[in-house]
Amino acid sequence: MSVTDRPTVPNDTCEHKVADHMHGTHACYVLDRCRCPDCSASNAAYERSRSLWLAGVKPHPYTDARPVRAHVKSLMDEGMGLKRIRDVSGVPSGVLWKLVYGKKVKGRQRPSKQVRRDTARKLLATHLDLAAGAKVPVVEARSIVDELIARGWTKTSIARHVHGPHAVALQVAQPHRTEITVGHLAILRQLLYRPVPDRIHGPTGRPYTPKPKRPPSDVDFTTPGVPIPTNAQPPTAVRSVPVPPPPSMAGKLTCRGCGRPLADHRITERCVA
Repeated sequence: MSVTDRPTVPNDTCEHKVADHMHGTHACYVLDRCRCPDCSASNAAYERSRSLWLAGVKPHPYTDARPVRAHVKSLMDEGMGLKRIRDVSGVPSGVLWKLVYGKKVKGRQRPSKQVRRDTARKLLATHLDLAAGAKVPVVEARSIVDELIARGWTKTSIARHVHGPHAVALQVAQPHRTEITVGHLAILRQLLYRPVPDRIHGPTGRPYTPKPKRPPSDVDFTTPGVPIPTNAQPPTAVRSVPVPPPPSMAGKLTCRGCGRPLADHRITERCVA
């Protein structure tokens, strides 16, 4: 549809099978040979605009699609799908499909040769922004896990932050894993800025802070080309795993000397049976 079109009602005399032309459009004037006042006015406006375009007074609304197509394909090669590009850029899926794959004409798939200037501006301004479900290599994630463990984290605690409060195994630590989702990688990056969670001492049921194996590393674990998605939560909003309350020691781990629970004993206190 031309920028000068002012469609009104469908053309009942249109005999085209793949299109329903509307009155008040340049296509209806040319292809359907309609000479109604609306179509004639649209054609006159189109010719005036075309004269201005050819004279260089007014910029043409269309531009070459090759650099735009190359930019979109580069984003796709780095992991962005057409749906993600649609969500980030705001360009409809149909326009992206015709730009990249083309429209089937006479048995051949021909991509668009031209694209509107506003569409080209939106697509060229779109940068790499992977969706949370996109998969990337697991190398950075394993380096982050090693750093967290060295600081005092446990694999179970990391797994509950990444996979949910009921997780018992960290999938990224499994040797056969070669990829990880961007959403899980974003959570692991955010855990680098969180304090080490307390552990529960088994015999006493009291929480304590584990001692790190070494000071935190100053290495930048961010992999180039894998940014955190725009819809990722900030580091302070990472889902927290509640620390369970100390278990009741009634009838459990009682002292053989006095019969009291061991949790009520002082460290240096000794009872004689």
